[in-house]
Amino acid sequence: MESYHLRRGQVYAPCGQPEGAAPRYVRIVRPGGRRVRIADAATGRREREVDATRLHEFPTRNGVPRRTGYTLVETSEWLWEVTGRALREYPYTISATSIDQDVSRGGFVRLEPQPALEAVRLLVATLEAADWTVEPATIYADELRVRYQGQNRCPSMYAVPSEGRQYCTRWRGHSDEHQDDRTLHQWVDDAPQPPPWWLPGQRLPEQAPASV
Repeated sequence: MESYHLRRGQVYAPCGQPEGAAPRYVRIVRPGGRRVRIADAATGRREREVDATRLHEFPTRNGVPRRTGYTLVETSEWLWEVTGRALREYPYTISATSIDQDVSRGGFVRLEPQPALEAVRLLVATLEAADWTVEPATIYADELRVRYQGQNRCPSMYAVPSEGRQYCTRWRGHSDEHQDDRTLHQWVDDAPQPPPWWLPGQRLPEQAPASV
């Protein structure tokens, strides 16, 4: 299995936290060398440098839980935690998520039918504050395409029976077929993409409302 340890955007949690305490997640802003620049995962604030040896790929060493430094967490775990806190007043907004450990690949968030507009805005704002790109999925109206710093990457997804989702890894605006470089699956668009201001669960007006 490919390792995503010490890569840009990957999320880590402090080791040795008291049981029940909310993790203070951090993300890698700039990897490389003996010093790694990190920041608060949810906001990108408080950038600082730490020794690379303080960032651990696994939570244990020789079977013993680590007590210092930070340990790599599942990207899906972090996303569920941060969106859950943001949507406390709207607990039935998200019905499912599928998030790859590679943050640049990301995945999708599926919404419950007819989600509250304010809940969707909170969800989008929360992920954008963490430097994740959020936009309508290109195949299902109740899903959002989400990934870390995906502004310059094509948002197209494709569902392959028994093989799961394919994510285009080419640059945004490319003119040839979509391709997932991990699976080498290719596809062409079979439906127009919704406009970028569209929010799932809302009627598509003829033009973008000024408040969005």
